[in-house]
Amino acid sequence: MSPVITIELFRTLYEEYYDKIFNYIFRNVYRRELAEDLTSQTFLKALRFVKKNRPDIENFSGWIYRIATNEVLKDYRKKGKKMHVSIDDELLQLKDFIKDTRSDIESTVSAQMDLRRAFKKLHPEESIIIELYFFENKKYAEIAVILNMKENTLRSRLHRTLKKIKEYLQE
Repeated sequence: MSPVITIELFRTLYEEYYDKIFNYIFRNVYRRELAEDLTSQTFLKALRFVKKNRPDIENFSGWIYRIATNEVLKDYRKKGKKMHVSIDDELLQLKDFIKDTRSDIESTVSAQMDLRRAFKKLHPEESIIIELYFFENKKYAEIAVILNMKENTLRSRLHRTLKKIKEYLQE
């Protein structure tokens, strides 16, 4: 049985997760001020819920990422924007996926640009799945909790999204 989330426990979890949530949001919105606002909104919503309900939350990480994801998606819907995924530092994590054996800097930059163009074509929820799986290193079960979907559905969507990226890269 998981502990009831008290204000004291929430404060500890806030300190543990603030930077993770901020970085996750920042990689999706690319603007520091907006990332700070959305991170604040995320924790404010969580705190209000904790104060009101004193919940028994089994997976705080999944729960707080879910709130953050909803805040990011709400901001994108409100502004009618496309999602972006920051891939500069994470390109190496996708090297097995793109199977890029070129070693010179020009080809690496070219591969990054190709990936950026491919990611811009994705639906926001697809970008979030890629972000959580590759860049946040979340397991299927936790991503399923964050996105409120069945694990098998998530696996299918990740597979289809990776296939879509591959097709975009071949264009």
